[in-house]
Amino acid sequence: MVNKFRNRKISTTRSLDSADLGITINEKISIDYLYLDLNTCDRCVSTDMVLEEVLEIITPALKVAGFDLIYNKIEMTTEELAIDHKFLSSPTIRVDGRDICLSVKESSCGCCSDISGTDVDCRVFEYKGREYEVPPHEMLA
Repeated sequence: MVNKFRNRKISTTRSLDSADLGITINEKISIDYLYLDLNTCDRCVSTDMVLEEVLEIITPALKVAGFDLIYNKIEMTTEELAIDHKFLSSPTIRVDGRDICLSVKESSCGCCSDISGTDVDCRVFEYKGREYEVPPHEMLA
């Protein structure tokens, strides 16, 4: 197979910047990660890892598109904090204040049940007709 671009000369007189592309970086996207525990709860810990991996991948593309990403990781340490954030279930991911899930579904969480000594339910994420204790990368992207 012959590379048809091999012998072509490409010259540029200047580099493009965001202004040349009509991009003004002033749009902001806020991502809030609300959780109860990042030490014991496998769901919270794993969701945190998946979310950070996805944000690492998509942040450069969002920058090119003219968006600044604001990431807030908020531990629900008090009842007042939970009330202020209208916190319904752990873990919760919100984009610009909106929960990424249309409804709150939960199932028994072994980790949280073990530390509390009682049955505790944590969030499950619905994606493409299936339920996940940890959201898949493609759901968050």
